[in-house]
Amino acid sequence: MKTSERDGEVSRPGDDSYGAPLLGPTVLLVEDDDGVRHMLTLALEEEGFVVTPVASAEQGLAALRQYEFDAVLTDYALPGGDGAWMLREAVRTGRLAHTPAFIVTGHHDVLLPGEFAVIPKPLDLDGLLRDVRRVVEGGITTEGRRRTHLRRERHAGPDGNAARRDRDRPKAAIELVLFISSESVHSAAALRNIRQVLAQYDGQVKLTVHDLSKDPERGEADGVHFTPALLSRGPGPRTWIVGHLQNPQVIQAILDAASERDH
Repeated sequence: MKTSERDGEVSRPGDDSYGAPLLGPTVLLVEDDDGVRHMLTLALEEEGFVVTPVASAEQGLAALRQYEFDAVLTDYALPGGDGAWMLREAVRTGRLAHTPAFIVTGHHDVLLPGEFAVIPKPLDLDGLLRDVRRVVEGGITTEGRRRTHLRRERHAGPDGNAARRDRDRPKAAIELVLFISSESVHSAAALRNIRQVLAQYDGQVKLTVHDLSKDPERGEADGVHFTPALLSRGPGPRTWIVGHLQNPQVIQAILDAASERDH
């Protein structure tokens, strides 16, 4: 979905200016990274939300002045003011009185307002969608939402023995990297399904698993924003699959494509 800005205004999908009703719960998405904004927009739309995606805090405030939303999902680091500032301004001007808001951040040392739910990066995409759906559908009360804090405890340091085993492993024909969070049931399902599929490849596939809940920096080089995420490093070109890895056929498809490139 696209938005357009004219004279400080933002139009949203399903705008009823021509009598067309909105078909689902509405979400304001504020994210300056084009790729992440596009991915989250598609994921939310697949869940039945009507998404208004904007790229800055100013555009987010403009949208909140024009429309009411069922939820706001904003990144913390934004151009022209951070996400917390945008939400505080919206509260101060009475534009966010009854709307649940989530702040997504990779800055784990910043102090964020306690009245908003905080979601740490990398994102558990399926878990994020579940949380937004639960809040929008009234699964928790306003006061309960204000007390909600989704920041996970970050554990120090990678597994040195695992890193050593990974380094000493012989090179395989296909190389895959799986980024997970050990605190996510979706990641656990993805890892289980991948291992089941790989059992038929008889050592021809190298699988490296990075648990970003314990070592978040392992995903920075590849720009990982979501878990579970599967990256095919070789043979090229590099291919990503993000979320929905509970289906073994999705994993089989990426392996079949890599096998064809290898021959």
